[in-house]
Amino acid sequence: NTGLATSFFNRNNINIGTPLIELLREAKQEVPGWLISMMRERSNYGGRSRGRGGYGSSRHSNVRDYRSQFNHGSRDVRSHGGSNAHGGRSGNARGGNGGGFGGPPALVNESSDSCMASYSQMSYAQRGKQHAHPVARELFAIMERKRSNLSLAADVATKAELLALADKVGPYICVLKTHIDVVSDFDADLVAQLQALASKHDFLIFEDRKFAEIGNTVKLQYSGGIYRIADWAHITNCHVIPGEGIIQGLAEVGMPKGRGLLLLAEMSSKGMLATGAYTDKNIEMAVRNDFVIGFIGSRRFTEERDLITMTPGVGLHAAGDALGQQYRTPEMIITENGSDVIIVGRGIYGPGKDPATEAQRYRDAGWAAYEKLAFQTLFLALLAALGWGMNLLLLSRVGIQTRPILQLAELPTTTSSAQRIDAGVYDIFRLTRVLGTVALLGWLLSALLSDQKTQTAVTLATYIAVILLLIMPQRALCHTVRMQFLGLLGRIVKPSLEDPVWLADIVMADILTSCARMFADLVLVACQFGRFIWPIRHEALEDRGGLQALAQFVRQRQAQNACTSAGILGVFLVCAPYAFRLRQCVNEYLKAVPGSNDARRHLANAIKYASSFPVIALSATQRQVTVDGVMETKYSDWALRMAFGLWIAAVVFNSLYSFYWDVAFDWNLGHTASGWKLSDLITGPSEEKPLVLSPAEAIGQDTRVIASQRRFPCMLRPHLRFGSPRIYYAAIALDFLLRIAWTMKLSSYVRIDMMAYGGFWLNVLEIYRRWQWTFLRLEKEAAS
Repeated sequence: NTGLATSFFNRNNINIGTPLIELLREAKQEVPGWLISMMRERSNYGGRSRGRGGYGSSRHSNVRDYRSQFNHGSRDVRSHGGSNAHGGRSGNARGGNGGGFGGPPALVNESSDSCMASYSQMSYAQRGKQHAHPVARELFAIMERKRSNLSLAADVATKAELLALADKVGPYICVLKTHIDVVSDFDADLVAQLQALASKHDFLIFEDRKFAEIGNTVKLQYSGGIYRIADWAHITNCHVIPGEGIIQGLAEVGMPKGRGLLLLAEMSSKGMLATGAYTDKNIEMAVRNDFVIGFIGSRRFTEERDLITMTPGVGLHAAGDALGQQYRTPEMIITENGSDVIIVGRGIYGPGKDPATEAQRYRDAGWAAYEKLAFQTLFLALLAALGWGMNLLLLSRVGIQTRPILQLAELPTTTSSAQRIDAGVYDIFRLTRVLGTVALLGWLLSALLSDQKTQTAVTLATYIAVILLLIMPQRALCHTVRMQFLGLLGRIVKPSLEDPVWLADIVMADILTSCARMFADLVLVACQFGRFIWPIRHEALEDRGGLQALAQFVRQRQAQNACTSAGILGVFLVCAPYAFRLRQCVNEYLKAVPGSNDARRHLANAIKYASSFPVIALSATQRQVTVDGVMETKYSDWALRMAFGLWIAAVVFNSLYSFYWDVAFDWNLGHTASGWKLSDLITGPSEEKPLVLSPAEAIGQDTRVIASQRRFPCMLRPHLRFGSPRIYYAAIALDFLLRIAWTMKLSSYVRIDMMAYGGFWLNVLEIYRRWQWTFLRLEKEAAS
């Protein structure tokens, strides 16, 4: 006969846990995640023994059915268990297979070295489906529904302020963090209204109580007093200074009510003492205790359990305040440190700020960091290629023959007839259109999928398809254009000071400098693909001892931090395009006549590209000081100020020098009627004749030509192929603004995260700047 079987189980029955799990599996019933976690804690689960004594129910009089109290309190934490076995009634919740924590089972390593995906590489939806704790499941579900990983730290002093703030920012947050003991007019009505707002706006309440008492005292503090925190706060937190008893005391009160606990593994204030061995003890206790759902800290700490990390001290710019609070950006916290939730306070409701607007900005920035996809890098690369094709097409439309200017006629090519020159330009468009279509289809398919592994597989397949289409040797899909492009890349990266440098190589190398940041991003993309192909192996540390255990711990910590930053390799890759261009300048300098204007010009150009290296290096140094040195002594403050000062000097020099070079040399603008021009500041007066002719020289000259030479637009040049001077003035202004913006993007100190995908859009702007630069660079060659 089929029917409904109900079993009552608690820690007193742990001796029958293993056969109970076997029985459920044999009956094809879902195993509750809390039961798996409990047996994992005892380290006696994993065998196939079938001791059948005591199946079903327990006859001990002290066994309690927690299901009837599970969702007691302000909000129904909905946990739906699979299968046909239902627990007891608990509001609107259904705990599968005997109630309790119910729901889908957590991932279990049935052998100590089983392979599994890192939690940091899984989506919120995936983690929510398999998490053992109902509060964590509900939090992940809210984050997916609202596309928000933002928590508001509502540290206000009155009931009216707290309720008004919660109502304004409620639509944008997943968690409201309160300090209820600072509310001067606290009453029961405040709790009731907070519960109503949590239901209305779909967020959880986190009371930042920071318990730090012995077990018995903390039970009274949590369950009683005037605040009765356990009755309405879904989440609370504690220090573990009193020992593990504080967790057990809070669990006795909170676990029957379906609450969750965070441990204060780290804090965001400067000089805090929660570091090193203390943080390690937090991790050990969290792994052992099912009531703990995560940490307050700056990073992901462990992969032994899926523990949530909430990180305070988040700002849209990395900085600090007068009270020692240290701020890091959402991108640093989510992408690089592997945290799950960003906690923001004064950045949202500080003086002169609109809380709703600021909350939306932080939500977008946090979610953008979480959703940072490999497709951004791919789209940017294809956008740069499309821009190059547009350059050639539009220049040909105004009568400028780009092939002889770029010296492509001297390069090996299968295109010989003049009729095929424009066809080659259109081939570039056709190639980028095909590759862009492949990338777009891959992105759409990935966006429609909810499983992170499948998303990564689709992304990897898209990259492979684009690369294969680009390098395939078959004479199809714009073969000539593809081979010429690969030849250009080969000559650019070749470390030779003997080979000739063609203008096409110079222009393409300059375009690569605008894509420098993408090279570092490709390291992270490749790392993500590598972790997908070769998953991280998690091993139980207790199986080994001594140096083996230490080495194993180091490997696991390195694996956890992998793919969060490009590191020193990323710095080298960002520098690489500038090094390629520097090598070309040195090559040309060595071939020039010593002491000539050409020699001075090539040497000065080499200095321009070399000046990019201090900007990039100091930027990476500041990231290290800001993140790793945030908890250190005044030495870090001194080092940070010094690094920032040096960075300011380097970035100002590089930006202004590069802007000057664009105008004076690459575009050959800045001429005056007297014959002096901006480029003379470096090369000295030109050997060319002045633009204003003397009376003797004017004899026999066309007076209209002389008049036009005297009347050319101020600080431009006599011959302008694009007609209207406004085009050139606008290009000069935009080049200056975008030079500054792009250089700041290279910095880790001045972060432009004021909008979702801010870094992506800055890359787009830099590609536009280079597109504009290429027009005038080739126009200058045609005009001369």
